[in-house]
Amino acid sequence: MLIILVAGIVILFAGFRKHIQLESMQTHETEHFTIYYEVLGEAATQDISDTLETHYLVVQDFFGPNQGQKSRIVVYESVDRFQHAYLGFFLSWLYDDSAVGAAYQDMILLTLP
Repeated sequence: MLIILVAGIVILFAGFRKHIQLESMQTHETEHFTIYYEVLGEAATQDISDTLETHYLVVQDFFGPNQGQKSRIVVYESVDRFQHAYLGFFLSWLYDDSAVGAAYQDMILLTLP
């Protein structure tokens, strides 16, 4: 009985665990942001960079100052990829396509349109 309980807890923990793996992503640096992405064209990367830098003060006001470090923006290529990384295996089934972005720790996570 104890083994079944422990196995159930391990399965639930693994199923709800976040899988945000920045080391496997490409990066683009701006003055105030580091953008992590899986797949972005040059035009999309520049558009995101320009939009973030244009609205830097709004982002900083909303999330608070980042203590001299660059803010991290994580862009996933699909809703599925974002949900599996952020929500975990089990919760991603519940949300369908309704969860497409989030703030987590010192990161902003979002999906491509």
